[in-house]
Formats: sequence, structure tokens, C-alpha cells
Amino acid sequence: IKRYLSGAGIPFVDCLIHPIRFMDDVFLGFSSNHPAIGRALGSYGLSDEAIRVGAGLATAAAGRHFNFQCRGRTALVIGQVASDRTQIRDGGFVGFPHFADRLDALLADFDDVLVKPHPFDVDNVGIRFIEGTNIKARRVHENVYSLMSLATVQDVITLSSSVGMEAPYFGCRTHFLLGEPVQLYCEQKGTPTAAEYVGIYDAFLTPDFWRSVLKPLQGVTVTPPSGFKVMPKPNRLRISLQSFWGFDAIDGGHRAA
Repeated sequence: IKRYLSGAGIPFVDCLIHPIRFMDDVFLGFSSNHPAIGRALGSYGLSDEAIRVGAGLATAAAGRHFNFQCRGRTALVIGQVASDRTQIRDGGFVGFPHFADRLDALLADFDDVLVKPHPFDVDNVGIRFIEGTNIKARRVHENVYSLMSLATVQDVITLSSSVGMEAPYFGCRTHFLLGEPVQLYCEQKGTPTAAEYVGIYDAFLTPDFWRSVLKPLQGVTVTPPSGFKVMPKPNRLRISLQSFWGFDAIDGGHRAA
């Protein structure tokens, strides 16, 4: 749809749930094929420093009272739903069996290999494939942030899970077999491209955000800015979406239904 809109010269604003999900709330990523709108979006971008501070707080909370024994240098393999849209290649879905040789090479030198299935697809063919190979892997169901907070977990292997984009903030190296699920805007790079998503924490809840985003459009008149800001509230979108992505395990004050 975005390719069609760009080809027809039609401006768009696209948004998705940002892959960084360990902050006080989940937030959205925005992109646009209109340069002036892109610049407006970039001005609201959440800084990498803020994310790193959030990761430090999450690491401290995740590791507290988490007793899990690893056998030395450990790799964490992250499973996904087998029908995840990021796994589509050449008209079909790609999984761990398509990367058997690379998995063998990546995991050969680890003392311990933990396989964390996706909670919505615990026993899919990719997980069973890894368990059926010569890789000495063991399935785990502990919270993913708690697992990444372990000092022995140094590497995260995944097809294209958003956890792979979170892992470096926990001090882990990520090995994407397919690639990152989304292209994020870097705050030092100037105007975001149509393919890059700007992480915006909660400004999009205010009228002023939409005033500044829509103002560059030809023929659109917006009212003057009001300065109104929504009061901060942890887990606002998590509760609204009823999706916690494992964060409820390290922030026990709220639980998804």
C-alpha cells in the first residue's frame, strides 16, 4: 500500500507498535513519505539515551530475585509465531529449518543454548527442529527480559523478532537470520526516509502533535497550537491493548487479562 501511495504521489503517515517494549509503556513508530512531515515526526523522536536508561531500569528489575542456572557462556534463541509477516520470503514463510547450517555454526561454541518459544506458538516446527538437531538446546519459558539480564547470556539468535532489537540494550549481541523486523530512524541522521520509523513515546496523544504533522500538507489548515500535554501514565497503551509482551513479569503492578 505504501509503495502504491508513494508511486501515486499521495502522502501518508504510517504507524506501528515500536519494537522497543521495555519502557514504562509501549509506544509507536511513525513514518511518512512526505519530507516535511518526516521532519516534524523526527522532532518528536524518543532519544536513544532515554531508551538506554529505560533498559538499565528494566535490567535491574528483571534480574532481581531471578535465580536461573546457566552452564557457562550462553546463547538465547528466540522463537516467533510461524506465520509472522516478517518471515515471508518469495511467497512463503521461512523458519529455522532454512538456516540449519548457520545455526550449527553460530551455536557450536556455546556451553549452553536456551530456546525461548513465542508464547502464542510454543510448539511450532521451528522450535521442534532445533530440539531435533545435534545442538544441545533446552527449552525455557522464563521471562525474556529476565533471561537477557543474566551475565552469561551474551548472544541472542532469532529470525526477525523484535527481541533482537531490544537485546543490545541488555548487553547482548544479536544475530538476525532473516533481518531486523523494522528499520528505525537514528536521531543523528537528518530527515527520516519513508522506510524509517521514528519512535514517539506519547506525544501522538496530543492535538499539537497532529497539528504539526498535518500542517505541511497542501490545502490543510490547522488550528493554533494549544500546548496541551497528556499527563504521563505508565502502561497506558499496554492496558488499552491488553498486550504486555512479557513486561508484566518485571512490573508486577499490572497484569494483562
